[in-house]
Amino acid sequence: MAVVTLPPNAAVTVEEGTTAQRSEPALSDGDGVEVPEAAPEGDAAADGRGDVEEQAARPGRRKATAAAAALPRYRPFRWRDRIDTMLADSRRTGTSCQGEPGRVAAMTEERTGEAFELGEQLTVVGSRLRPGDPAPDFALDHFDGDAVTTVSLADTAGRVRLLSVVNSLDTPVCDVQTRRWASAAPEGVVVYTVSMDLPFAQQRWMAEAGAEHAALSSHRGEGFGTDYGVLVKEWRMLQRALFVVDGESTIVHAEYVADQMQEPDYAAALAAAGLEN
Repeated sequence: MAVVTLPPNAAVTVEEGTTAQRSEPALSDGDGVEVPEAAPEGDAAADGRGDVEEQAARPGRRKATAAAAALPRYRPFRWRDRIDTMLADSRRTGTSCQGEPGRVAAMTEERTGEAFELGEQLTVVGSRLRPGDPAPDFALDHFDGDAVTTVSLADTAGRVRLLSVVNSLDTPVCDVQTRRWASAAPEGVVVYTVSMDLPFAQQRWMAEAGAEHAALSSHRGEGFGTDYGVLVKEWRMLQRALFVVDGESTIVHAEYVADQMQEPDYAAALAAAGLEN
């Protein structure tokens, strides 16, 4: 580094067009500014930040200001910072944000006044599905008595599917609802009972009831509940519901039961599936 020593009370001038164009007080005796002989190409903008000292003393120039060396480095606005801030805000306010790293997903809806049991009002997480909506795919656990396997909606593409969603198989109304399909499963329709029970508990119940259709467990996470709009926040169980999905994986019938002590409308689901009760 070459050191330029300026005479007492000498003011520093800067060539027009350089970054450090500003008036500065005269330098005192002995003050000097270190100026690089030559700055390697690219050093002035490492990681997107301009280096004021190097911009004020480019190769071939010997004039710079003492204040330039003391100027703070400029940190540019970054979208990553903004995304991190938005995610932090969502966690602080309790709002759910889901999505891949690097992008902010839509906030998950929470619905009140749409589900209850006796005197308890429940909060349901996720948006309602309606006829004509694409049916969200899923990957749920099924225990057949020997091994746990993963079952997805795509496994039965091309066929009509009926999803019978219950709170828990070990509760009275859910027992009745599931036995309805165990005793009279509609021919030609794939029936799934879905709950957040463990797959082993489901298999025990299905074996005792003599049910031949599959029970699927969403105990690993809340994705099915939020995707289908049936996650009961207070219970971490699923709201009672019936969905009929056609062969092209489109919702053709969706019933969300408000009173968890009531059964769904079986006849309406069968009619939507193209079957009679």
